[in-house]
Amino acid sequence: MADLPLFAQELAREAQQAGEAKQDQPVMVVLGNPPYSGHSANKGEWIRKLLRGEDTITDSKTESYFEMDGEPLGERNPKWLNDDYVKFIRFSQWRIEQTGFGILAFITNHGYPDNPTFRGMRQSLMATFDDIYVLDLHGNSKKKGKAPDGTADKNVFDIQQGVSIGIFVKKKGKSKKPATVRHAELWGTRDGVAWAGEKQLPMGGKYGWLYKHDITNTKWEKLRPEGEWYLYKPIDKSTFPEYASCWKIIDILDTYSVGIITSRDAFVIDVDDGQLKSRIREFRDQELQQSIRKYKLRDVRETSIKKSHEMVKSLRVQTHSNPITDERREA
Repeated sequence: MADLPLFAQELAREAQQAGEAKQDQPVMVVLGNPPYSGHSANKGEWIRKLLRGEDTITDSKTESYFEMDGEPLGERNPKWLNDDYVKFIRFSQWRIEQTGFGILAFITNHGYPDNPTFRGMRQSLMATFDDIYVLDLHGNSKKKGKAPDGTADKNVFDIQQGVSIGIFVKKKGKSKKPATVRHAELWGTRDGVAWAGEKQLPMGGKYGWLYKHDITNTKWEKLRPEGEWYLYKPIDKSTFPEYASCWKIIDILDTYSVGIITSRDAFVIDVDDGQLKSRIREFRDQELQQSIRKYKLRDVRETSIKKSHEMVKSLRVQTHSNPITDERREA
C-alpha cells in the first residue's frame, strides 16, 4: 500500500476497512437494488447450499427456499430460485440472522411475492423476520399491465421487468410467530397519472407518490399468508373451493414440460444457412477462447460452452433448412 500514490493509499485503506467491517462487524441494515438475472452470474457453492438450507459457515441446518413445511417443493424447473436477486436476499437474510436483528430493504423483480415457485422463500422470510412490507410498483411490460382506468402501466426504471420494494424487519429476540405481512401497490405512469390500488392520485405519478411516502404514511393492507402458497399479495379467495375441485392439468396430461428454452440465439440461429454453417465450422475448428471472445459467448444454466464445443467437434455440421426459401431458391 505504501508504494501507491497518496490518494490511492486512502482509497485502498478505505476499501480494506470496509471489507473488515463487512466480515467482522454486526450488519444491522442491508439496503440496495441487486441485479435480476435468471442466468445467475453468482454460482458459488456456499450460496447454492444456503439456498437449500445448509449453512456451511456455521455448519448448521437453516431455512431452505427449495422446501415448504419441511418438504421439497416438487418443482420440475425451480431455476428462478437461482436468480441473482434471490441469492442477494438469501445472503442478506443470513447476515441479519447472524446479528440477531436488523432491516433488509431491497427494490427487486416483483416475481417473488406471488409466483408459486417462491412459496418456500416466502415461508422462510416469514420465519426469520417479524414485519414484512411489500410495495408492488408493477410496470411489467411483458404482462402488459393496465392501471384501473385502463391506461398503460409504466415501469419506474427503463426495464421490462416489473419491480417491487421489499422491507423486512427483524426485531431483537426470537419471535415464535411468523411475520406480519403488509402489501400496497402503485399503477400508472412515472410522473403523470397514477393509482394507489383503486384510488387515483394527484398528478405526479409513481415518482411523486414515492417522494412523499414512507412506511408510516402508506396505506398498507395486512395479509395472512398461509396454506400452500404463502402469498404476499391480496387475492380473492371466494372461488378457491371451486378451483380446488377441478382437475389438475398434470392429471389430465401425463407428459409435459416447461417448453423449449433457448440461449445464445444470435450465434446458433441465422436466416442464411451458409453463414450459419461457416460460423459453426469456425466454432468447431478454432480455439474455444477465440470463439468466446469473438461472439461474446458465456455459460448458461442449461449448457456449458466447453461441452458444446466438444460435442460440435465430434459431429458433422448440419442446419435445418427452410422448405419455403429452398423452393424459391430452386425456382
